[in-house]
Amino acid sequence: MEEKGRMILNRMGKTLTGGRTRLSPLWGAATVALLTLVGSIPFFQPSLTRSDDSSYHLYRLLELHHLLAQGTLFSRWLPDLAQGYGFPLFNFYPPLAYYVAEVPHLLGLSLTRSLNLTYILGAMLAAVSMYLLVLDLSTEAGAALAALVYAYAPSLLYNAIYRGGVSEVLAWAMAPLILWCFRRLVLTGRARWFLAASLSYAALLLTHYLSALPFTPLLALFILGVWNLGRPDRAEQAKIQSQTVRPFWRWWTNCAGRGLLLALAAGLLGMGISAFITVPALLEKGFVHIEMVFLPPGLDFHNHFVSWQELLAGPHAVDTAVAARSFPHAIGLIQVGAGLVGLLAALTVRRPARERVLYLIMAASALALVFMTGRASLGLWEGISFLKFIQFPWRLLAPLCMVLAWLAGGIGLLLPRGRRWAWVGPALAAAVALGLFLYNTPLLYPRYVHERPANPTLSDMLVEERKTGLLGTTTMGDYLPIWAGEMPWNSPLPALYAAGEPVTWLNRSALPAGVRVNGEHYGVNDMELSLAGDAPFPVVIQQYYFPGWRAEIDGRPAPIAPQERTGLITVAMPAGAHTLRVYFGETPLRATSDGLSLLSLAGLAVLTWWVARRPGTDTIGEKWPGMDTWPATGQGACPAWGWLCLLAVMAAYLGLKAGVIDRRDNVLRTSSIHGDVVTGSQPLQVSFGGKLRLLGYKLQTMEVPAGEKASFSLYWRLLQPPDRNYSVSVQLIDSQGRTWAKQDNWQPSGLPTSQWATDEYRTDGHALTVPPGTPPGAYRLQLTVYDTQTLQPLSPDPGGGLRFTLPGVTVKVVRPAQPPDPASLGLARIIGRRLNDDMELLGASIGPGSYRPGQRVHLDLFWRAVRRPGANYRAQALLVGPDGTVLVRDLGPLAGAGYPTTAWQAGEIIRGQYDLLLPAETPAGTNVLKISLAAPGQPAAEVVGEVPVEAVERHMEAPSLQHPVGAVFGDCIALLGYDLDAQSAAPGATLHLRLYWQGRQSMEQEYTVFTHLLDAEDHVVAQQDSAPAQGMRPTTGWLPGEVISDEYTLTLPPDAAPGEYRIEVGLYEPGSGERLTASDAAGQVMGDHLILGSVTVR
Repeated sequence: MEEKGRMILNRMGKTLTGGRTRLSPLWGAATVALLTLVGSIPFFQPSLTRSDDSSYHLYRLLELHHLLAQGTLFSRWLPDLAQGYGFPLFNFYPPLAYYVAEVPHLLGLSLTRSLNLTYILGAMLAAVSMYLLVLDLSTEAGAALAALVYAYAPSLLYNAIYRGGVSEVLAWAMAPLILWCFRRLVLTGRARWFLAASLSYAALLLTHYLSALPFTPLLALFILGVWNLGRPDRAEQAKIQSQTVRPFWRWWTNCAGRGLLLALAAGLLGMGISAFITVPALLEKGFVHIEMVFLPPGLDFHNHFVSWQELLAGPHAVDTAVAARSFPHAIGLIQVGAGLVGLLAALTVRRPARERVLYLIMAASALALVFMTGRASLGLWEGISFLKFIQFPWRLLAPLCMVLAWLAGGIGLLLPRGRRWAWVGPALAAAVALGLFLYNTPLLYPRYVHERPANPTLSDMLVEERKTGLLGTTTMGDYLPIWAGEMPWNSPLPALYAAGEPVTWLNRSALPAGVRVNGEHYGVNDMELSLAGDAPFPVVIQQYYFPGWRAEIDGRPAPIAPQERTGLITVAMPAGAHTLRVYFGETPLRATSDGLSLLSLAGLAVLTWWVARRPGTDTIGEKWPGMDTWPATGQGACPAWGWLCLLAVMAAYLGLKAGVIDRRDNVLRTSSIHGDVVTGSQPLQVSFGGKLRLLGYKLQTMEVPAGEKASFSLYWRLLQPPDRNYSVSVQLIDSQGRTWAKQDNWQPSGLPTSQWATDEYRTDGHALTVPPGTPPGAYRLQLTVYDTQTLQPLSPDPGGGLRFTLPGVTVKVVRPAQPPDPASLGLARIIGRRLNDDMELLGASIGPGSYRPGQRVHLDLFWRAVRRPGANYRAQALLVGPDGTVLVRDLGPLAGAGYPTTAWQAGEIIRGQYDLLLPAETPAGTNVLKISLAAPGQPAAEVVGEVPVEAVERHMEAPSLQHPVGAVFGDCIALLGYDLDAQSAAPGATLHLRLYWQGRQSMEQEYTVFTHLLDAEDHVVAQQDSAPAQGMRPTTGWLPGEVISDEYTLTLPPDAAPGEYRIEVGLYEPGSGERLTASDAAGQVMGDHLILGSVTVR
């Protein structure tokens, strides 16, 4: 016992004095794992961070747990997603991350805490993996430094905290581990590393495909570089060639050759093991809307390149008051600096030349990754088709930071050796650790989803799915089967989940009368029904059709088909009593993929056994010291007090954060809102429909050349608990109300409003592109807030109407330094004809479709000043009808009154916008549109296109009126009377109202009709606003004396109280919202509306 004690003390003594022991690297691995806890502070909460994707992953984990609880270990089809209609999620998305997160849940943690723990473990794995990888080449201090540089890369922290990508977090956490296994495999050719390399690479593919895309070529380059390290020199090569064996065995007995062959085999077997997921995902993507992964602007790589200024951006204080944290997609200045220093160290310190080659290969890889994040690489992104699935070029920051961290490990080669200098390595690592903690402090203040239960139910999942519109836990319904012609928002199944009732897939309402259901039995993706009918009848199963679903009638295969429009499963049943079974199984392709995975696993086991029995003849320990041990002993051990020093630095930072940084505004964190005023903004308090409040705005650019962007920010706060999604549209408007530029933020601040909280404000950034050719002048900014699904706008208060103009805001558009290239103007028709010595008509664009008299044709004309114009020109339209009649319309100044042609410069290109009103007398048929300058002596008009005009049926006599009225609106429109289909109705019923109008004179102004149903307190309980005849008969197309029949529907609320409800009608100018004044037949003014009558609600 005493001898054993001496051995333990002796080993501890070696560690304390800096000697190398097998335990020393383990202390280092444990320490770097603990040091990641600072970056994991946000995940020690009982709630998830309010990130982009954490909700998806939580509900995927919930669905997996639900399947496991029913005894199903794996299912490609998740039956509870998509409003209960099912979704083939795990046929396309690798599931390994959710199995990892499920383990702590099975051990008793809530789903939320289990997912948070997975993020924490991912950070630890990233640090330990990098530590082990670098330890093979550098000192323990260098390896610890590299681990910290990687674990605290801003992009990795941002991905975990603010994007919530748990699969991506785990993928890049295991990436250094994969490199470590393959490095040791190539250099040793050992069976253990062959097994580890193959399984780790398969794990990556089963965790996140998109991470495997950039990692795989990086792995291949790394393997080649490592193989070059172990490649035989001339003497060794001569010895190998002298062997009287076959060429293969010459390779095999040489360690490097054997290792390269095994690395190739390990990679192929890793792909084979994951084939049961990867092959169907690749070859069956045509069965789903996979294009939604990359087509929407928010997911299109064209919109996500990173400038070098953003890549090299430093930290900035986080605003804890704003909900949507904005951080640049930056590499991290510490990562860049450490990588460069490590590279220089590796190239300057005396090392084997081949080792320098490996460093140069990795440095070149880093440069290539930097290049691929920038717009200069656009040609490659467009030319290599699969890159579009990566979606965001800034995703390549993860492998870039991994390479930089590996290079940073070279710093350990610079550290002096010996006990006298033992403090240098720990001191440097501690300084870097503190720097990384402070550098990334702004990232540690996310918001949380406190309102969600720690263990949500399937019903909660379906409610959130509907509320956010994020179908099947995907952004755009990416894996919705192509047979589904509509979204499943009318599914009856969520009500069953909410009530806690058994969820039945049989659609009983679709069964014909007389069909009897004698029994039902449901399993996971498997159901059995006993049905009987006197005649053949269809059965609708409330699961989406997707290849793999099968049906059996009385044990015999039966055909199934997707229902038209809904895409649900249908089965044609014969007459009589039968047993129907519907279940989800494997297609031939999936079965083949399953077999390939099993075969690969068997092949891995056999090859591992075979390699273990046939080692090489070289002496591994002599050539690569420590390479055949786990972990490596390193080239310079760190004393135990060095690891304790690093932990002390972490403790000191945590004390500083809790005692100082968290308590007051400083350079790392601040709060920009006081009450409802955002610091640095122009304050406003405008409510939109009582749903959203505009707190203020901030303009970044007040003056912008045509062709460039006007940048500004809007600040919003949610007024009510979220129930719907709202979008924000911003328009650039001139003094005549014409829209010159428009930008819609489908998700203001980058997150659906249904996921906002009422205790936060959000920054909604806009970059409005002013089109080339926009006339210089002063423009206004207008906002519209609308329901994302119905497109119904919210009325601003104060202000009313449909749009809100930012008060006091003038965006000055100025002349660009150079005229735009005509090819960039998007001309629908190229003309290029001079109309006189001053002006050239470059081209034109006419609004598409056919028109009716009274409608307006939107016309864009593009002009070029041949020389500085000497007169203020106006444009003139000539509409030549099929019968040769010519209607002449003055279009006004070429660029509006605000920019007369005398202000133009020679060569200047200007776009003019015009709304050509088709008079009521416009003949039907194809009218030829010509343009000329409205000045005496100008040349003949130039043809710019054709305007198809539809024939309109006109009535000049009034029909028999159920309720005559005889009121006049604004001296131009008479309301002759109306018909109403019912005088009483039940709650929820729909009333049909028909109005009869008569034009009293020709009109140049369009008016909109409003119809309201008012309760006893004059509250609007139902309404419909529309241009007459659903927009088909605008008031500008009425002939004097013409009678217009105009229909409206008013639907009573389901909870309408009994009593009398009045019908109110009127007209208003749609741009301003100003109503026309009504008067009776005697000319007496009656106000800006009429009460037609009442309806009794029973």
